[in-house]
Amino acid sequence: MGLSSEAQCGWKSKQAKGQASCEGLQSKVWSGLLGNICSSSQTRYNQIADCCCCLEPVDNPPNGCQVFIPQWILRRGDIHRATPRFYNAWSASEPTLYVKRNGAETQLIVSLYVDDLLVTGGDKFMLADFKTKMKEMFEMSDLGLITYFLRMEVNQVEGGILLKQKTFALKVLAKFSMENCKPMSTPMAIGMKLSSQEEHESVCETDYRSLIGCLLYLTATRPDILFAVSMLSRFMHCCNQQHYKAGKRVLRYIKGTLNHGICFKRVKELKLIGYTDSDWAGSKDDMKSTSGYAFTPGSAMICWSSRKQTMVAQSTAEAEYVAAANAVNQAVWLRKILSDLNLQQNEATVIHCDNKTKHFDIKLYVIREMEQAREIELIHCSSENQIADIFTKSLGVSRFLSLKRELGVCCIEVEEEC
Repeated sequence: MGLSSEAQCGWKSKQAKGQASCEGLQSKVWSGLLGNICSSSQTRYNQIADCCCCLEPVDNPPNGCQVFIPQWILRRGDIHRATPRFYNAWSASEPTLYVKRNGAETQLIVSLYVDDLLVTGGDKFMLADFKTKMKEMFEMSDLGLITYFLRMEVNQVEGGILLKQKTFALKVLAKFSMENCKPMSTPMAIGMKLSSQEEHESVCETDYRSLIGCLLYLTATRPDILFAVSMLSRFMHCCNQQHYKAGKRVLRYIKGTLNHGICFKRVKELKLIGYTDSDWAGSKDDMKSTSGYAFTPGSAMICWSSRKQTMVAQSTAEAEYVAAANAVNQAVWLRKILSDLNLQQNEATVIHCDNKTKHFDIKLYVIREMEQAREIELIHCSSENQIADIFTKSLGVSRFLSLKRELGVCCIEVEEEC
């Protein structure tokens, strides 16, 4: 979201990295700064560490975890709400985000993850002053323009921002001895459905979980593999040769698309648009459906999801309704983040879905409420134009490649300029 907004505004993001030590901390990194962790309880810290584990593992969690940088930022006169003419916020929707703006001007944006900071904004003097003050207060290195962040390679070019994970993908291929494998055109065979009930030789759970963990990390810039990885992650506790072979196929697909990633382009009007779809009774084990959604501000997708529904839908329309409810919740959150970034959505967010039924007497009234509040608007979308279809089922080559382009996934080496 942040990098997408920077591409839209034409800003360049800077990166800083530092350490802070304090009495009572067992770790010298700012462990636990991801999330609103004003509580010092170990239980609260563990909850946050669990949420962070898919990105960057935090070693030696502190017993008395405190917030240093967030409190310091909010105490500063030019960041805290010191004067009425400035609107400054520690985002209530995303606790790692800080925004300083003066009316329609977004002056400074700070995004914090453990001991890494991304700083950008429209006021170059305020940005430079902020980094100077941070260096005075904390032991910190100014890494300049962001080029590599959380194993993602970032290329800020004229007109956009490119994200890919080629270096990490190569390490994953080497880890599983797949450097010289034969590439595949899709991550999963068309119509393939896996099960834990079929008779296949079991495999080492540690190796399988390691493989899925690596693939999950790659989905940060590769939404085209999300459905396959999501399905494979359902069998962590009962993996077998068939599951492991399917995971290796995803690696073979990655081998042939190492230079692919997400390209965020500048658009004339930043307007949030969503797509949602479902695959009714797609799970062979429990007949539960799969929900998928994706959202774009106009260029590439900024968020995506593929997951099995928690309830058994009794019809295709009900499965679609459940999927739409999940998409609506995400749309509401994204609208709040865009508002924090001074990119307010004045019109209702359009969400394209296959079915617009409203007649289920179940607990999914959030859709109706949000439509009445003009937060979202559901619009029927034909199956041929449904981009979220790629998150709910395995597809043929032509259909897969077509939707992959719609996601904004492209070959970064070829795409020198967005």
